[in-house]
Amino acid sequence: MAMAVSRRTLMLSCGAAAMGAAAPRAGAGAPSTPAPAEGAINLWFAGDLHLGEHGREILAPLRDLLPPDSLGYVNLEGPIGAPAEPGATNLEGGPVLVNSPAAAPILRDIGVAVAGVVNNHDFDRCVSGEHLTQRTLRRAGVVAADNAGGLIERGGLRLAFTAHHLDPAPPERLGRDLRRARARADHLIATFHIDGPPSYLPPAELKEAVEIALEAGASAIVCHGSHAIARVESRGDAVIAWGLGNLAFACDCTDEVDAAILCLRLDRRHVLEAAWLPIAAGLRGAPVARHPEPELMFDLLASLRSTPGAVIDDRYYLDLGPFRAGR
Repeated sequence: MAMAVSRRTLMLSCGAAAMGAAAPRAGAGAPSTPAPAEGAINLWFAGDLHLGEHGREILAPLRDLLPPDSLGYVNLEGPIGAPAEPGATNLEGGPVLVNSPAAAPILRDIGVAVAGVVNNHDFDRCVSGEHLTQRTLRRAGVVAADNAGGLIERGGLRLAFTAHHLDPAPPERLGRDLRRARARADHLIATFHIDGPPSYLPPAELKEAVEIALEAGASAIVCHGSHAIARVESRGDAVIAWGLGNLAFACDCTDEVDAAILCLRLDRRHVLEAAWLPIAAGLRGAPVARHPEPELMFDLLASLRSTPGAVIDDRYYLDLGPFRAGR
């Protein structure tokens, strides 16, 4: 059965085509892929993930989509623990989301190095669930990113990943948290979780948080929580993904199938390459897959006023400027 494309995506991309705003294809100013740089690493970022009791087959297709040496980040919705009781609700009245203890080694085995654990479902099993999640991820070799920041070191580079929930506004300590994390690493990766209905447009609190992260020296800013994709842009030395949609979601509480993975290549000083890969999210037990209509997704990016770039094969490469083109 063919995978559905959201009606919202169809409407916006058709509008882009009518205005002649389609993304350029390879051969029309396509950026050259940077030569391998000493000390450079590959990262990928996906959006919202709730595995529930599902197994590794949900995420297994990622192996064919991503470089084998790349390190991944996901926003883990819900703690790790015993299954939730049918119909259980959390303190906010939403469904209780819980991931099986098997989720941690599944994440490790598909290349996830960091999992964000700060969102509107992180306390669905109260404090004990938060502690169990941290311990289980740590035993599997996955770093849990929180307000203070989780550190990883690869290829001589140290990266700090922070995770903040904008509930309902950026916390007063946000700038301090980000500056402290940045001081401990070569690169700061700031991630933000928002609440609200699916939308292509960022809310005011997210715009404010992104500005604070840029001032703190973030190299990459990744936003999630609305379950919808949004524009991707290069601003100064930073890359911003305003929304990546779902990666996979077991809970029957989101229908957003249009999604993306952000792929970055960094050396000690710069983001060398940024690519946006459209995918179809794995909803209700379906595996993650290549998006059935990538051209439509690239046109959507253009309609959302993403940074100009070019499509090469199955992904959209942002134009990061001439000083990085040959690195």
